[in-house]
Amino acid sequence: MAHTEQHNEAEIGSQEAFEQMVTERLRYAVRVALISVLEEEVTAFIGAQPYERSQQRRDQRNGHYTRHLETTNGQIADLPIPRTRGGYQTQLFERYHRRRDELDSAIGEMFVKGVSTTKVGQVIETLTGSHPSASTVSRVFHTLEGEYEQWKQRQPGSTLRVCICRWNLFHGHLQ
Repeated sequence: MAHTEQHNEAEIGSQEAFEQMVTERLRYAVRVALISVLEEEVTAFIGAQPYERSQQRRDQRNGHYTRHLETTNGQIADLPIPRTRGGYQTQLFERYHRRRDELDSAIGEMFVKGVSTTKVGQVIETLTGSHPSASTVSRVFHTLEGEYEQWKQRQPGSTLRVCICRWNLFHGHLQ
């Protein structure tokens, strides 16, 4: 009996280790993909490869800065963001934006379904491995409140027509 319990614990431990390894590899793959996209984007912005002399060059590279980015695969730490002398800004994510839009939309969907801010934090922590602050969750909720207020203030001509149909199916026997 003890042998079976030890075997189950070993399987559970190996399963957790495997899941952690897969998560790390996915996070690394996302990091590599983001770095590649950022480098291609800055190359297209400048109009030349690094160290390439060209008449089409519009700017000069100016190193990198690092930042953290929350994704659905967890936090990508120390992501190198290219800089240029002319002020290149990536189109991949907004300036000062620390989370991918998928996380914000997931937070918004949970808000619409009535999930508390504490539970939202727990769910996001389970998904990404990092706990968002209460102010982060609240900030996302407040952006939705603004959209809801705009919807409530819409013009009377833009009302929605809703048709609710209810189908009942009865099974029975004839006597």
